[in-house]
Amino acid sequence: MSFLADWFVHNSLAVLLCTATIVSTLWLFRANGRLGLKPWQIALLAVTHTLLGLLSVKLFAVIEGLGDASAIGNMSLFGGMAFLPIFYAALARFGRLDVSDVFDVLTVCLVGTLFFARINCIVSGCCLGAFIPGTGIRYPTRELELVFYVALLAYLIPCVLSGRRRGQVFPIYMVGYGYFRFLTEFFRVEEAAAGPFHGAHLWSVIAVVLGCSILAEFSFDKGRE
Repeated sequence: MSFLADWFVHNSLAVLLCTATIVSTLWLFRANGRLGLKPWQIALLAVTHTLLGLLSVKLFAVIEGLGDASAIGNMSLFGGMAFLPIFYAALARFGRLDVSDVFDVLTVCLVGTLFFARINCIVSGCCLGAFIPGTGIRYPTRELELVFYVALLAYLIPCVLSGRRRGQVFPIYMVGYGYFRFLTEFFRVEEAAAGPFHGAHLWSVIAVVLGCSILAEFSFDKGRE
């Protein structure tokens, strides 16, 4: 058991990302009514999505580190939100798929993958919560984020399968995660900080503003119909 535990700790990211890919594959089969892909295309999409997601969070960490190449070993979960929409838009265009369907379905894959990525943070001991004053106990920020992802998926999955909130799933994720991360960031340990504020506070505000803007545009277009 000790050997297996040690092996998992040293290979946790690979194991968890493989698990995320399997879950994404199952989800894509379930939601394939929105995409109409062939089985081999679903498998390829799931693997590609995971790999691009990993590249995105590492690239965003380097950007946050102002180009410091040593930051490539880190991950910033805002990277998926920042870069994966480029892949979604390209997939819709070149795959001749509806852009709303692509964004809706793959947002669930994104949130699910982030869930497993945050588990890796717990295993590797990074992204710690700050100590609760007067105690030796840390704020459970990582654990709360896992709960947030589960709650978000519980809301988004029925929306995607029913077609409700069509085209709005990604901005809902942006707004929800932006609000959540802005609040919990006050209780996290962060080296680069300006008083109580961290870099993630800025990304959270940007996510909320952009997400709300997109949702407002949907409401405006619906009001004109």
